[in-house]
Amino acid sequence: MKAYCQANKVDEVLRLFHEMIESQCKPNIICFNTVLNSLVTATRFSEAGSLLDSMVSLELNPNISTFNILVKAYSCCSDQFDSAYMVIEDWMVNSGVSPDVTTFSTLISGLCKGGRICEAHGVLNRMLKEKVGPNIFTFTPILHALYGKRMIKEGSCLIGFMLKWGCPLNTVVYNILIDGLCKNSDFDRVKIMLERSTSIGWKPNSISYNIYMNGLCKVGRVMDAFGLLEVMKKDGLSPTSFTVNILLDCLCQASMVDEAKNLLGQSSWLKWEVDTVSYNTLMSRYSSTRDWKAVLKLFAAMLKKGLEPNSRTYNIVINCLCIAGELMYAKSLICKGWFRADLVTYNILIDAFYRSRNTVQVQDLYERMKQEKIAEDVYTVTVKINNLCKAGEPSEASKFLFELMKMGFTPDLVTYSALIDGLAKHGKLRDKFFSSIGRQNREITGSSGQAVNAGELVFVSNKYISISQNNGDFIW
Repeated sequence: MKAYCQANKVDEVLRLFHEMIESQCKPNIICFNTVLNSLVTATRFSEAGSLLDSMVSLELNPNISTFNILVKAYSCCSDQFDSAYMVIEDWMVNSGVSPDVTTFSTLISGLCKGGRICEAHGVLNRMLKEKVGPNIFTFTPILHALYGKRMIKEGSCLIGFMLKWGCPLNTVVYNILIDGLCKNSDFDRVKIMLERSTSIGWKPNSISYNIYMNGLCKVGRVMDAFGLLEVMKKDGLSPTSFTVNILLDCLCQASMVDEAKNLLGQSSWLKWEVDTVSYNTLMSRYSSTRDWKAVLKLFAAMLKKGLEPNSRTYNIVINCLCIAGELMYAKSLICKGWFRADLVTYNILIDAFYRSRNTVQVQDLYERMKQEKIAEDVYTVTVKINNLCKAGEPSEASKFLFELMKMGFTPDLVTYSALIDGLAKHGKLRDKFFSSIGRQNREITGSSGQAVNAGELVFVSNKYISISQNNGDFIW
């Protein structure tokens, strides 16, 4: 059961648990904790609740591990921090069980994940007052949160406290520090840290270099990033697939596509790991330049290498087939069930079929989306509005958007721009304001003096203002 739990195979854990009960083998608290942890990790909270009820019926008393799993459920997996505190301050107290370092560290991890850094500091102070000694797992999430928000000074202070407390820094902590410094563009300090790593008692791993390399790439320092490959080699480290993907993305962002292609091509000779993401990165770049032939060649090479395409791979391929005018072939990839189409897939195909004025296929795609319960997003809506306006039906576009807004849809600037442009081209704009979404019976008066209906866009002070209604009040 524990092995299946570590492999995230929850159903297998449950199968063994039920088999155990049917075999008249009474489970103990360790068995229950294993199943409970598995269910919590998989966020199957209703089943976890039922399991707790069965523990009570069997008169099994929860131990510290049980409570720690519950704290994990409420703080790390569901952001129900009030319930997490209730477990610690009520249930544990009533059961005569004292919180340990794992209890508090788990709560701190959840708080930091939820962006509640000050509260996490409060829990750390409580640990110190209650003489529950914090360890590396207590400090790590706080450091990660601080450096993630570029609070470099605060992070340095906490590292100083850790050292005074007698908590040695490990590679994970140094990697968090490198990430924070890179986000702050303090690359010189990172370089010094890596050069002095042996003298200060830590050994960088491939993750350390990947973080540093990624930071350099984001500011366009391509040659410096590639220079780290030699440094890694001297440290006895080989580039991982993450390393290769960082460099490929860096070259593509710098429009050095031929160099990226050569790097990918030489990966086998260099014995570097490449994966699906590696091919997706280069294929996506070729797709953005509409070089569909290069994309299809890479796709074929990827399959030949035995790599499994994912949804992103197929979306890139479908986009390129649409660029090449092979719309029906592109659609056949989802009809044949080669992969599970997502919203991006449908958006690509709907846009392509709209452009080719094949409304029959567009309607079929919308039906497929309904069957698969895939909701439209802003892009899908904007594409439809744009094409309705191009087809000479701006009023239908207005009605369509209004109906969606009544159901809670929020348009963005691009959506409004597409509608405004379509209405303007067909002479539907009024002087000062225009009816873009539809009218309701109630009226208010705009600052320009005209009566304005809810659901209209109004031109006021050189800006288009959206009018909506909420509980009888008009919102501008």
